[in-house]
Amino acid sequence: MNRHPIAVIILFISYFVDLPYRLSGLELASGFFKIINIFEVCVYYAFTSFLWWMLICWISKKIWKKTKREWSWYKKIIDKIFIFLPSIYKFVLGLVVAIFIFLSIITLLVGVFHYSGADLQKF
Repeated sequence: MNRHPIAVIILFISYFVDLPYRLSGLELASGFFKIINIFEVCVYYAFTSFLWWMLICWISKKIWKKTKREWSWYKKIIDKIFIFLPSIYKFVLGLVVAIFIFLSIITLLVGVFHYSGADLQKF
């Protein structure tokens, strides 16, 4: 992953962008089997993305071995990415945790306490 961070980022983003489209196109079962089907699809596309990543790494390794000079611009881009990556990671992780907490509270209010929000419609 350290030698090919751009390929990792592109394939990671494409996996998460493509996954909802793949899940919406399937006819999933109901109940517990739906969760199993969703897990199976996620693992299948993660494995497929991993194979694509390995192919990209292999091709780039073959290309770089044939070149006589070093790609200094690529190393500069990678160094700049790793300067900004920790702050972006913290922001995205905080956003994911905040959304998870928000959805957990909404699920708790609706599922456990049977809150429908009807009192908000009176205003």
